[in-house]
Amino acid sequence: MTELPHWEDDALLAPLTSELQALVRDLQAQLSLSTARQRDFYERILDQLPTDFALMDEHGRYLYMSAFAVRDPALRQWIIGKTDFDFCAYRNIDPELARNRHARHQEALHTGLPAQVLEVRPDRQGRMTHKLRIFVPITGHLGERLVAGYCHDITESVLHEQYLLSKNETLEKVNYELDQFVYRASHDLRAPLSSVQGLLEIALATKTVDEARPYLALMQRSIAKMDGFIRDIVDHSKNARQELQFGEIDLQTSYQETLEQLRFMAGADKVNVTLSVTASAPLISDRFRISILLNNLISNGIKYQDPKKTNPYVEVKAQIKTDLVEFVVRDNGIGIGEEHLNRVFEMFYRATHVAPGTGIGLYIVHEVVRKLGGGVELKSELGVGTEFRVWFVNGVLEA
Repeated sequence: MTELPHWEDDALLAPLTSELQALVRDLQAQLSLSTARQRDFYERILDQLPTDFALMDEHGRYLYMSAFAVRDPALRQWIIGKTDFDFCAYRNIDPELARNRHARHQEALHTGLPAQVLEVRPDRQGRMTHKLRIFVPITGHLGERLVAGYCHDITESVLHEQYLLSKNETLEKVNYELDQFVYRASHDLRAPLSSVQGLLEIALATKTVDEARPYLALMQRSIAKMDGFIRDIVDHSKNARQELQFGEIDLQTSYQETLEQLRFMAGADKVNVTLSVTASAPLISDRFRISILLNNLISNGIKYQDPKKTNPYVEVKAQIKTDLVEFVVRDNGIGIGEEHLNRVFEMFYRATHVAPGTGIGLYIVHEVVRKLGGGVELKSELGVGTEFRVWFVNGVLEA
């Protein structure tokens, strides 16, 4: 039997060991170079994709961040080994962002399923963005637990959805108003018209002008009611569809024009209407819509004056500031019951029938001030009076 060589001196092994070590180092270098090339290849692909992409370990520390996710190379290098908590502290961002991301990161690890969170944040220009961030659990080549994170910028989709919802709400509102208009038109136009027709037949049967005069007066009242309804509908239509036209307005002139329009209104001669203006800036607004506000608010006070009071009045106070205009219109009329206060701005809603009306005037007031970027508040007490506070932007509104 052949006897194997016996190495008694370790020095004899040194050359062989050295060669093996060199060979191993060479293989490791080649493997490392191959791995580095593969890593560089895949990172270059990820960096060219137009989406945020990151790789994190099980503790949420970043192992890789794509160039699209963080465009600053120095910041992208800094964040490796850091967490979202470190990032929020570094950039002075609300840590709630990090807490939400970490919660979804842990959810993905524990469930083995993708987790997502919607982030709504301003961009560098201050515009709100909507990003859907998704966390996907994966296993590394050494069996370690990792999480890949990427996100979709859904801002345009959200804005488009909001646009469609707004258009849908507008369409529903228009349809509702159309239904209401058809119903009211059949009553508020047809009833006075039928009345005029009946009165006309009676008047024609009379033999003298004096006999016909009372019927003519009643016809005049019915025609005035129809005219008021038509004017209200026209005002509403113009306000809804006509573009805002801004210019400097002399409020005193608009007020006098309103009084001239209302001077033949029933009971107008009994009500003392006053205007006081405090202005630190010129009034820049839409002349047509300012006239609508004055007309409806003042006529409302005249129409619902209290016949039991000897000094009925409508008091208009205007305060004009650089950025805001406020009208306070107060009267001592019959007032409005508390149960009606939340509904008087609805289309065709009438809180009382003690005086003729269309039930659309205050609805138009509400729509006008909304168009002008403002609002309206109402205070009223039965038997005491009513106060409207209207405010809107002073100046040209941006589209």
